[in-house]
Amino acid sequence: MRPPAIAKRVLVLGAGVSGLACARALTRRGFRVTLLEGRQRIGGRIDTRHVQGLALEFGAAVMHDPAGNPLVPLVSRFRMPLEKACYDDV
Repeated sequence: MRPPAIAKRVLVLGAGVSGLACARALTRRGFRVTLLEGRQRIGGRIDTRHVQGLALEFGAAVMHDPAGNPLVPLVSRFRMPLEKACYDDV
């Protein structure tokens, strides 16, 4: 007699970019994912708010390394400017 199959279930804590990407990747691989977020919204440090018709970013504003960063294609697609920062001179 075979033991009962164990369902592949995963708990992902945090619905920021990393948590959402993790949940998506696990779901695509057949896992049953429960995603928990402590705030009343998803997005983690990304917190875009619309004020008087303008989109203002109150959260994350720094992309530490564009190499292989999944946000780079979105930045390019929406023609958003990127500026290189150097903190060595501070």
